[in-house]
Amino acid sequence: MTSPATLAADRREAGMQAVAEAQERDAPGYADAAYDAIIRIAERQATVHINDLLAECPLRPERPNSAGSVWMRAIKDGVITFSGGARHCLTDPRKNKHRYPVYLSRLFQGSERLAASAPAPSRQLEMFGGGL
Repeated sequence: MTSPATLAADRREAGMQAVAEAQERDAPGYADAAYDAIIRIAERQATVHINDLLAECPLRPERPNSAGSVWMRAIKDGVITFSGGARHCLTDPRKNKHRYPVYLSRLFQGSERLAASAPAPSRQLEMFGGGL
């Protein structure tokens, strides 16, 4: 029997995939541009937040939730890790009601020390509602 957490994670993954595919169909290139921007940010600074991504990436998604799959890809690829913290988006008034995760860079010099204080990867997945 599949656990409720696993079902929820599977549904989340399917939803993120559907939004990402619709985004790519309607405005090709956003996911790659955003991912590349996350890498550039992670290489030059210790933390990564939506404010940084919006400043770095000139493209904007047609669907606001389509960025979720980009962040998850960066986590899976070991570019960033969840810090356990969150803060408001200050650069996009449509997002200012929400608190967005602050990620620790795994590419920035000295990031090993910061990443050691982050939640374990399995705990990060729990924070996102299950497995990847």
